Amino acid sequence: MGCFAEVASRFGESGGPYLYAREAFGRFVGIEMCWLVWLVRLTAAAAAGNLFTNYLAEFWPDVSKPVIRLAVLTILIGF
Repeated sequence: MGCFAEVASRFGESGGPYLYAREAFGRFVGIEMCWLVWLVRLTAAAAAGNLFTNYLAEFWPDVSKPVIRLAVLTILIGF
């Protein structure tokens, strides 16, 4: 992964992973890489928020209730 990040950082324009994949493997793979990067960033934020609420429920048991859990996740991710 470090090698991929190093090569992707060599491009002067924004979108390093997309640009590297496009230059190395073609336009179709570049577009797939772009969608995968977007999906990983989206799911990573959701997973981190979910893990935070699970850990918070150990100290504040009311967070296990759906309404309070949604409020905490909205504060974490929404703002």
